[in-house]
Amino acid sequence: MGKGNQGPFWQDYVKALVMMFIEPALGILYLYMLYRVLTLPAWGQVVVGLGVWVALGYGAYWLHQKTKKGLEKA
Repeated sequence: MGKGNQGPFWQDYVKALVMMFIEPALGILYLYMLYRVLTLPAWGQVVVGLGVWVALGYGAYWLHQKTKKGLEKA
C-alpha cells in the first residue's frame, strides 16, 4: 500500500494474521506433496516432472504474453 491509499490499520493486521497461519500450512502441504512424489515409482516421478515442466512453461508463456501487451500499451 502506498502512503496515499492506506486502509484502516486492522487490514494489515488481519493480512499478517492470515499469512501467519496460511504460509506454514502451504509449506507443510508442499513438503507432503514432495514426499508423495518421491515415494512414487520412477515412471510416476517422470510423469509428475513433465507435468510440472509443462505447467511452468505455460505459466512463463502466459506471463510473457501479458507483459508484452502491457509494454505495447505504454
